[in-house]
Amino acid sequence: MRQLFRFLTRYRHLGLLLVFFTIGMARHAVDNPIASTRLNRTGFLLTAKVHSWVTGWRYYTHLDAVNQELARENASLRSSLAANTVHGMLNAAQYNYLPARVLDFSYQKRSNYILVDLGSKDGAAPGMGVISDQGWVGTIEHVTRNLASVRPLLHTKGNIGGRIPGKGLCEIVWDGTSPHKATVYDVLREHQPERGDSVFSFTRASVAPPTLVGIVTTSEQNPEDLSWKANIELTTPFHDLSWVQVCIMINHDEADSLAIQP
Repeated sequence: MRQLFRFLTRYRHLGLLLVFFTIGMARHAVDNPIASTRLNRTGFLLTAKVHSWVTGWRYYTHLDAVNQELARENASLRSSLAANTVHGMLNAAQYNYLPARVLDFSYQKRSNYILVDLGSKDGAAPGMGVISDQGWVGTIEHVTRNLASVRPLLHTKGNIGGRIPGKGLCEIVWDGTSPHKATVYDVLREHQPERGDSVFSFTRASVAPPTLVGIVTTSEQNPEDLSWKANIELTTPFHDLSWVQVCIMINHDEADSLAIQP
């Protein structure tokens, strides 16, 4: 209480000035319609800004729940498809897609990693394919009960088989530089990759269905064996991953026992 009295005594002149200023502005607004309009406009703008800030904060606090629900809906939609047909490539295998939140990841190293909140208790296992809404991500490497580490395409050992619809098979390799680009090798000389061609993953059926990996930007021919090499723009934003989906093949054990190939 003593501190409060000291504060009021020290700043009493400033307090009186603010009180008289407020009274004066109020009387001026009452007597002057133009001033009243300006004051009302200022008050409205301040109220609108405060309301906008509060609404934005509430939306932000609920954004994670919204993203989680959208990830589940996308995974459910993929799982509901009876078969996966991509540009004439029929994959008879069927899959369940489990949404997984990305807890940590890197994209500027040569051997990058992704950590997701999906483990063995959810059905995840090493070797399963991981995709995003935009395209191919990688494969599960290690699993604990609650977590899994993913070896992404952006890894020295992340190379995968690929296919260009109508132009055959190839190999997709990341050269360790840009997280946005990769290289396609060994396209048959009869089938030149052209700018705009889509490149899809080509893996065992137990890993994942054919999934978009990137779009061809340039190509050149190897003078030794006349095969084609192409540069592609990756469709998955590896620098900004928040949710992915783990591909779990239905009847996986049965398919493995029969050694089914994609």
